[in-house]
Amino acid sequence: MKTKQTIAASTLALAMIAGANSTHAEVTDATPQQSTGDRLAEIKQHRQELDAKLQQHKENVDQTLNELNQVKENVDTKVNELHERKQVADEKIGEIKQHKQELDAKLQQDKQIAEDKIAEIKEHKKQVDEKVAEIKEHKQTVDEKVNEIKEHKQTVDEKVNEIKQHKENIDVKVNELKEVKKQVDEKLAELKKAKQTAEDKLAEIKENKPNTGNTLEELKKIKQNLDSLSANLELAKQDVKNKLAELQEARQDLINKLNEIKQAKQTVSDDLTKKKQDLDIKINDFKHTEKKIDDKLAELHTTKQNVDNKISEVSQPKQTTVDNNNTTVPAKNNARELPNAGSEQSSNMPLGMLSILGGILLVTRNKIKMLFSK
Repeated sequence: MKTKQTIAASTLALAMIAGANSTHAEVTDATPQQSTGDRLAEIKQHRQELDAKLQQHKENVDQTLNELNQVKENVDTKVNELHERKQVADEKIGEIKQHKQELDAKLQQDKQIAEDKIAEIKEHKKQVDEKVAEIKEHKQTVDEKVNEIKEHKQTVDEKVNEIKQHKENIDVKVNELKEVKKQVDEKLAELKKAKQTAEDKLAEIKENKPNTGNTLEELKKIKQNLDSLSANLELAKQDVKNKLAELQEARQDLINKLNEIKQAKQTVSDDLTKKKQDLDIKINDFKHTEKKIDDKLAELHTTKQNVDNKISEVSQPKQTTVDNNNTTVPAKNNARELPNAGSEQSSNMPLGMLSILGGILLVTRNKIKMLFSK
């Protein structure tokens, strides 16, 4: 249609040009200076030129018309191709819509599973909080008991220092007793020697019967010496008895203090053993709780990964692109966006809650570890 209009416009333009030239010729004919023959020759020549131009223009128009016809054929071919591509795109859009419906159903199911898992994790977190409160209370009791044990240990240390001092006193008394024993041994040796001298003198008197006066004086001196040694030995004996009594008393005090320390150590040991058993039970309980938390975190991670995968599937591009000769065919407007694809309600809500609860569980587990590491 456009081609025919173009040809008609071109023909009309040529006619107008020819008419203008004819008018000019008529005006020229009225000029008296030129002959009629010359004017006819000019008009004929001018007409031939116009015919030649018109013929050239007609050939150009025919060529343009052929080109336009070729273009029209190409356009018709391209339109048919585009129509086929559009049909393929419509089928693809239908498949995408169906796949999106399936994904929505699956996502709804996963969302319900995630909400159930969230409720379960909340309940588990409540139990963990109760356990944490319980272990804090138990730790406070243990701290009080540790303070008692420290105080008791200080008392025991004081007792040990007393025993050390008492032992030093005993060592002093033992050294004194050794010195007394040494003196007694010396006096016994002197007494033995004096006794031997007296016996020798008596034997000599019996055998020789010397001067009675001198002998009596010697015997008196020997008797005085023996009496003096005997008295000294009696004093030394009493001194030894006193030292032995002091040592026995110190020994008994030392035994009593050792028994007190043993009793205190036994009490502390029994108490510590009981507390250690309680702590072992609590530690095993919390190790089990920590393992349960790790299991829940693993489940939570898996659930979150599933939700992420579903969100990625649902959030795929909503425009179908057909690449053929670098031509892109847009899909229909009513199929450009998948309804509720990647919406807040379908994905972000469970994913956000899962992330928050996962963080809470990690913080709770770290608190338990810090509690036992103190």
